[in-house]
Amino acid sequence: MKPVALTKIRFVKALQCPRKLQYERDSRYLDTSADDEFLESLAEGGHQVGELARKMFPQGHLITEASPEEQVRTTRSLLERQVVSIFEATIRYGNLLVRCDVLQRTGNRLDLIEVKAKGFNPHKDSFLSSRGDHPVRSTWRPYLYDIAYQAYVLSCAYPQFAVVSSLLLLDKTVVVPIPGLNSSFAVTL
Repeated sequence: MKPVALTKIRFVKALQCPRKLQYERDSRYLDTSADDEFLESLAEGGHQVGELARKMFPQGHLITEASPEEQVRTTRSLLERQVVSIFEATIRYGNLLVRCDVLQRTGNRLDLIEVKAKGFNPHKDSFLSSRGDHPVRSTWRPYLYDIAYQAYVLSCAYPQFAVVSSLLLLDKTVVVPIPGLNSSFAVTL
């Protein structure tokens, strides 16, 4: 079997169940979630939040090349600039591959921003658990593992930069003055 890059999706999947990586490459085991309308609608919501996040960085460059190799080359080229914002930046280190929602270079610093369509109340919510057996709440682990994996690959591929990672979440405490705004975004793929 041909080696497959360990992407962030595959990494998080392996944390849930290592066997999933073996089964995904075996045609005898089909992934029925690919045809799930509910999961499709959730993904669409994620795309909407991603598009909204891009509006926060109006000078950003979207990586649109078809192949991962072309995406990596374009990302590398853009990172030669002293100041740049990149959407879907693709980073490869050996057999590890990640696509970063937002990657900003400012001098010797790389800001890795992972955009999630998950709500967070900064006054009530916490990533940390009060239980002693695991310091991170189970609902937040996949998100934190996701960005930690991206930060690791980015740090290995670009050791000359200081990597600062963050999650960009929906603030549940903000009241939007426009009724029905959440259903007003058109998504085109």
